[in-house]
Amino acid sequence: MEAVAAEVNAHAAAAGQPPKSVDEVAMGFVRVANETMCRPIRALTQMKVGQGGKTAGCGLRLARAYGGQGAAADA
Repeated sequence: MEAVAAEVNAHAAAAGQPPKSVDEVAMGFVRVANETMCRPIRALTQMKVGQGGKTAGCGLRLARAYGGQGAAADA
């Protein structure tokens, strides 16, 4: 992850941005993953509400390796 942070910081320096720590770079990846997982959930919810449905009875099931990582962020 340190090599990835170094690459990110090289691009940031070229753009005149301050460097990021390894933790900040890692959290950037987590944010992208969470947003990617939230999009289909959001689309289904908006579609259901747009058709006059209610989402109060809907549950969110997260499984496998992603479950612990993104449960709170997706909810």
